[in-house]
Amino acid sequence: MATCKVYGYIVDGSELPLSGIHIQYVPASIPAVNSSTGQAVLPRTVEAYTTSTGYFETNLLVNTDFVVIINSLGLKEKIRIPQTVNANLFTLTGMYVSGDPTPSDPGGTEQNW
Repeated sequence: MATCKVYGYIVDGSELPLSGIHIQYVPASIPAVNSSTGQAVLPRTVEAYTTSTGYFETNLLVNTDFVVIINSLGLKEKIRIPQTVNANLFTLTGMYVSGDPTPSDPGGTEQNW
């Protein structure tokens, strides 16, 4: 079965990494059948925690819908896992981008700046 590594970083407002943040991926439809393989998806929550650098990653089935829950961020949203090798979790959500993630860049030319 094909999987996608869903990853990301979680930091605080001063850009310090937050460790131990709990991330949950709950299958959105039960029973669920993966559209790529036709195989049934066990209704089991997949969990991850951020490391000391604020990083997390989880391999999830592509073309499968999950509800991602990160209580620390107030996030509970349905996402579809793309048919790619890697995906940043936050590009799969509708989370608001609040500012330039690299403020030392000259000119602030990023799209979210």
